[in-house]
Amino acid sequence: MGGRPPALTELQALEARQMYDETDEHGKRRYTVAQIAETFGVSRKTIYRHLDRQTTT
Repeated sequence: MGGRPPALTELQALEARQMYDETDEHGKRRYTVAQIAETFGVSRKTIYRHLDRQTTT
């Protein structure tokens, strides 16, 4: 198949989801989407795309 390879591997997408779901003792998210994107070297849109993909499947 042709096309561009995914920006995140399946493992990275899973780690991003775990980071997104992690909360502190007050119930607030521990990491922002911008922080997660910076961690993996991708855009915020890429993170949102992977988060949406995981919630629909």
